[in-house]
Amino acid sequence: KVRYFAIGFIPKEVRKWIKPHMLSWIEHSTYNKAGKYWEWRIEPHFFKNIFTCKGKMSLHAEGDRTKRTTRGSLDIRVPLVGRAAEKFIVEQLKENFKAEVKMFHETLKRLKKAEE
Repeated sequence: KVRYFAIGFIPKEVRKWIKPHMLSWIEHSTYNKAGKYWEWRIEPHFFKNIFTCKGKMSLHAEGDRTKRTTRGSLDIRVPLVGRAAEKFIVEQLKENFKAEVKMFHETLKRLKKAEE
């Protein structure tokens, strides 16, 4: 279990309903050693009745590189705005993944340099 408190951009249009402290959750993750994947689900501290998010992530070799595959589902059950919120969150997650990859590359370069 990992407890998260997100510091993220909240669009101006929804700031009167969603406050920064509401962006917190517990991630329940289990690693399947035989299948070599993680299963995860998010348990939000707020919005428990309207928000569901779960999925799987795996890492596997692709030549001399490692590929991460993440598949999941996000469901926000709020009339009129739920689908737009889902799309916004998914786009933010994609940006986070890109930043994470960049950070891993930079870390590996520094480690390689330190070994030399």
